[in-house]
Amino acid sequence: MLKEESLLNFGEVVLPEYNGMSIANLSGSLLGHFGIAPKGILPPLNIKSFEKALMESKNIILFIIDGLGYEFFKEYIKTKNVNFNLVPITSVFPSTTASALISLNTGTSPSQHGIIGYTMYIPYKKCIYNMVNYKVIYREDFTQKNLNIAPGFLQYPNMHFYMVNHGIKTLVFNRMNLVDTPLSNNIYSNVIGYENFPNAVSSILNIINSFHEDLFAITVYTDKIDSTLHHYGFGKEAISELDEIFYQIEELTKKLNPVVRKNTLVIITADHGQIPLYKNKMHSFFREEISQYFRLPPTGDPRALFLHFDNEFYHQLTTTLAKECPFKFDIKSRDEAIKLLGPMPYHKELFSRMGNLLLLPEYGAFFIYPGVHEGDNIIKTAHGGITKEEMLVPLIFSNADGFQI
Repeated sequence: MLKEESLLNFGEVVLPEYNGMSIANLSGSLLGHFGIAPKGILPPLNIKSFEKALMESKNIILFIIDGLGYEFFKEYIKTKNVNFNLVPITSVFPSTTASALISLNTGTSPSQHGIIGYTMYIPYKKCIYNMVNYKVIYREDFTQKNLNIAPGFLQYPNMHFYMVNHGIKTLVFNRMNLVDTPLSNNIYSNVIGYENFPNAVSSILNIINSFHEDLFAITVYTDKIDSTLHHYGFGKEAISELDEIFYQIEELTKKLNPVVRKNTLVIITADHGQIPLYKNKMHSFFREEISQYFRLPPTGDPRALFLHFDNEFYHQLTTTLAKECPFKFDIKSRDEAIKLLGPMPYHKELFSRMGNLLLLPEYGAFFIYPGVHEGDNIIKTAHGGITKEEMLVPLIFSNADGFQI
């Protein structure tokens, strides 16, 4: 039986709820469950049924399904006989993997940890980086020698680090090719690589059986839905991948030993949702007429783009953009954008990383800048913006003894 709660009223535009209803609040809840209360992170989730489920459990298995939006998931389960609790919560802004996964795993908002997009300008390096693989994609100063970002530059430990230091048996399962990457190294601890999802489930079962009576917290991350949606859209391919993932999760719960099943809470959530892209709503900053005003190439995401320019060109830039762009978009000032990114204390470089303006294109529309957003003119779906499809993600939870989908 589906037990669904909707604690907020959502319209077509959804803003992040950092005060207790976002993925950034999940860390606080999970750490609090194990009696850990680090300073400086956001408050726990303000969901009574979730608090009750945590109190009635000892162990945690958390699945993070990259790209699984709440709206898509609700359609997916319409014809299924399910048994779990479901609450829609929000992603962070921007609703993109680099920002959202860091928030989910550190319990901080993008305004605090400072990662504000898929691509981002880092002033002290004078470079624009891809914030998933931390590779330089634009150099402002070619005299700069050391371009590598120092380990630990996020300034906030991840929740797994806290758990390890408090004696909780903690493991993170990540796809093999993502294990030793800068993003993974910053947001996870005790990582085990897996080849495919069934392989991960098999490994989890073997390991859990060795824990005996020890408390444990296991996290499993999969990017399969995100990549499938990007390449194929909301079709049979994505449904097939979801079927496999949830089949494997249910099989895991069935094969746990009976004592562990009764004492384990299964939690499933995501970093963001997605929307379809319309090819007639793509705007490329290729023409010199507008790019001549830029101090740096635009950064962020195709659906949440930060512009960097000298303020004296504000009128020329916005006028030219309004004339050339084939779709509607919202312009947010830096002060307005900061409110979307989260509360204080702000990251020390936040203002300089943001640029001057934030562009939010209408539903289905996207911006690209050649050399920065290569490939974004061929993907089927995207995210980063504040539509309900991008911002709402499911919080699914159930005692392992009764989980069904």
